[in-house]
Amino acid sequence: MQRFAGRAAMAALRPCSAALVFTSRAAMPRVNSLPFRPALALTPAAPAHLRAHPGVGAAAVVPTAAGLGAGGCRGVISRGLAGSRDTPSDKMHPGKLTRLIKQCGDVGQLRGVVEEHAESFNHIHVSDAWVELRRMPSVGGRGEEEALIQQLQDVTGKTVQEMDARLLANVVRSMASLHESGRIVLDDALAGKLLDRAKATVGDFNPQDVSKLAWALATMGVKPDAVLLEAMQKRAIATAGDFKAQNVANLVWALAKMGVKPEPGLLKAMQGQAIAMAGGFTPQAGANIVWAMATLGVKPDAGLLEAIEVGAITTTKRWSNLLKKGSKGSRMG
Repeated sequence: MQRFAGRAAMAALRPCSAALVFTSRAAMPRVNSLPFRPALALTPAAPAHLRAHPGVGAAAVVPTAAGLGAGGCRGVISRGLAGSRDTPSDKMHPGKLTRLIKQCGDVGQLRGVVEEHAESFNHIHVSDAWVELRRMPSVGGRGEEEALIQQLQDVTGKTVQEMDARLLANVVRSMASLHESGRIVLDDALAGKLLDRAKATVGDFNPQDVSKLAWALATMGVKPDAVLLEAMQKRAIATAGDFKAQNVANLVWALAKMGVKPEPGLLKAMQGQAIAMAGGFTPQAGANIVWAMATLGVKPDAGLLEAIEVGAITTTKRWSNLLKKGSKGSRMG
């Protein structure tokens, strides 16, 4: 529709072009004396002295006056020329692009969207695309997926500075999941940009963001510098009361995996929160904490071990009840 309107506007201007050509600046007052409204971009037929007229600036004024030119030219606006601040007509609406990304059912469809609309991607689209790719199964041959991953890494590098804490954590977490299954090798230059952005946004991290980022970096074998490590630990201490059992397990495991001994204040805060959430640990989360403590050479508090045990027992009972319900249902059928 925008392209059609643009062509129609240009066609309407052609009969008026002679009326817009002035041979001297003396003619300018006559133009200024006419009623007019500003256009969004210069028309090709507008002469240099009109384009340079004070007050016109980057947008030419197209006169609106009855009888001007052959058949009249009434406030016609030319769009789409260089320098226009409008969204280019070949860019997809952000909301529509988000829906399109989330509707992709496989790697081939997602690659088609990224390939066709890469110039329209913003930081939110990038995050959505990584999350969707993480959820998709790997395809045979890997060629198409490798091409998609390269495209996504390129567009991520262009938009990373716009990402907030949540989006950044989601992107890095998705990359780590793909790395864990052997589907991606993180580009070094992109890794540097992601770490720089983490430093800039770490003050806004919530417990899930902190644990996601720490787990993801450890999984990909990327060790943050001392500045980011210290900031992440301070943020974890400040938000410890909101940590869930899985967040605690992921953070402590990640630090041990990277060979980083946590600050005493962090261990105390994490163990205290773990004890407060005794029934929230899955067996896997409990095992990760025990492994991390042993790797770090730290003796767990008795209360922490008890909390892990309670969590394991709770999970076992939950699964046992589900199995019993399932077996009853199968007999009834």
